[in-house]
Amino acid sequence: MLKGKISIDLPSTETERKMTVLERIRSICGAKIDLASGNEDLTVGALTLASGLVEGFRAAGINNAIAFLVDKKVIFNDAHEQEDDLHLILEAAQRTEILNHPFREMHLVLTKTENGIHSIFDVKIRNGVLRGDSEMVIEVSGRLLELRLKDGETAEDYATRIQDFMKEESKIESKRLLFQEMMDRVSTSLQRALVGSKASTDEAHVFVVQPTQQQISDMERLKFGKDVEDTHFRSVPTHQRSGAYADPFYYYYYDPYYGLTNFFLLNAMLGHHYWHNPNVHVVGGDGNLLYTGDEASGHAQSSWGSDAVSFSDNGGIDVDQSALPAASADSGAGTSWDSGHAASDWGSSDASTGSDSTFSGLGSSSDSSCASSSDSSSSSSSSCGSSCSSCGGGCGGGCS
Repeated sequence: MLKGKISIDLPSTETERKMTVLERIRSICGAKIDLASGNEDLTVGALTLASGLVEGFRAAGINNAIAFLVDKKVIFNDAHEQEDDLHLILEAAQRTEILNHPFREMHLVLTKTENGIHSIFDVKIRNGVLRGDSEMVIEVSGRLLELRLKDGETAEDYATRIQDFMKEESKIESKRLLFQEMMDRVSTSLQRALVGSKASTDEAHVFVVQPTQQQISDMERLKFGKDVEDTHFRSVPTHQRSGAYADPFYYYYYDPYYGLTNFFLLNAMLGHHYWHNPNVHVVGGDGNLLYTGDEASGHAQSSWGSDAVSFSDNGGIDVDQSALPAASADSGAGTSWDSGHAASDWGSSDASTGSDSTFSGLGSSSDSSCASSSDSSSSSSSSCGSSCSSCGGGCGGGCS
């Protein structure tokens, strides 16, 4: 729901390319050849960077690590959400000695809950980028704890509670600013810890995802009341997704009601004219911006499937399949139901499409890919020296 990005330029130098045969001949004749490659390589080592990451995040109050990978090798994986374990990534790395060698890509994932916002920091460092690109990019994704479905709630209870939250326009802006402050704090701390670096922070935004036809249809599967399912941690992240679901939080935490939350938010925005904030972005499943909060009133009559949804007598959702709009070619996120089972190639950068399961019905009647473990960092975390591969057990524990 809340998203932002931190970019950090690290100490680097432009590399030189090799001369072509013709250029070599020209150079012998006295010609000056420009060998600038247009690429930059880091001038700081892996151990220095990892130590700076630990120091910077700890200074910013971010102490919980989820995973640490170097060149697609899992060095640390917290399978049981142990608190204050950031320091363990250096201990795990020292055992493997991987930080003593040059690297191509470093990947650190951390989590933090403060001010009612549960956030994920997805840090990627590349040794070798185009000139002018940032070597370190941190994708930050947050979800509001207040907007999670509660035990015992019916679908109608939940929709009403979301509307009540949205009536006070300042609430969401307050949360966005708190999220922004946390990002700025992390950016400043990392710039201090990583000598010679330069950090910049993008403006944070609130994202509401317009559900696809299939996601609305799948809402009938959701459980309510005494059968409400909890959000749970994926010790092995789900497959990478595209568009609006290319979201670090989505990879590491399974919330079966995330799509429903977006549905109720969008329904209240269009049906009751809440959230006129331009920092609220409504996007399609492909991740492309449809309109902002201050433009939402112009889309109130749009047909996106809300009329097909009503509340059932048993506290759940009924969907009139015949009233659903035709699926559009740019719906983006795919149609599969996310069962919550983790399956991933952690080191892969190849995105595959997928979806989250996702009403104007308000008021109406009615896996695994894992890493083998080489030794244990603690009872609830592990360090691994092998690449993720398909197996029968998770790194430090069984697959979810």
